[in-house]
Amino acid sequence: MLENAVIHVGETPAVRVTATATDDEVTLRVSDDGPGVPERERAVVTGEVDITQLDHSRGLGLWLVRHVCTTLGGTIAFEDDGSTVVLTVARAT
Repeated sequence: MLENAVIHVGETPAVRVTATATDDEVTLRVSDDGPGVPERERAVVTGEVDITQLDHSRGLGLWLVRHVCTTLGGTIAFEDDGSTVVLTVARAT
């Protein structure tokens, strides 16, 4: 996810990573100054739209992030600006 942010931002990447934890969950945010993930791709990766020949992701990076996150019982989401990826995973008890 970090590598994707750096690659797609341009010559002077400004990538920010923040993590917060509560008693119930851990949230990781990765944001950059790039153009963001296109809405169509975000919808497919988050499961809002089914994968079809016309609607699919261009790469494997976000799919890998989604797979790891959902395998751990978490969710992947995007902020409204499209350039911030938010992963939330419930803490093990």
